[in-house]
Amino acid sequence: MLIRWTPWQTKAHLDRVFHTWNADQTTAPAWQPLVDIYEDAERYQLLVDLPGMKQDDVSISIEKNQLGIRGERRDPEGTATHRERPRGVFERLFTLPPLVDCERVTAAMDAGVLTVTLPKKAEAKARQIPVNVVS
Repeated sequence: MLIRWTPWQTKAHLDRVFHTWNADQTTAPAWQPLVDIYEDAERYQLLVDLPGMKQDDVSISIEKNQLGIRGERRDPEGTATHRERPRGVFERLFTLPPLVDCERVTAAMDAGVLTVTLPKKAEAKARQIPVNVVS
């Protein structure tokens, strides 16, 4: 059975989990990088597409319970005869769930993909409770 994919359903789900929005709702950003969010028992991971950008072009901050990813894609040297790739300043803000251990957040950039790892707090992890036999 085929199911029609509706991007608004996916975005609505991410909004419920991470409450994501632009820093300035009144004006459209120059562009927004695409972000995938994954979760497992130990952590959340954000994968941010930033092709052609270097780690020096991006900054990441956590203030209160918000993760901010900011950066700027500049024009390369020379005159463009045709442009399709977005450029300029971007900013993405994510309201973090209370399960995130903000002191242990890490980030790495490889092949144009920024990976932000958000470990969960120990109390958020499921634990097994043994069942004892009473005789």
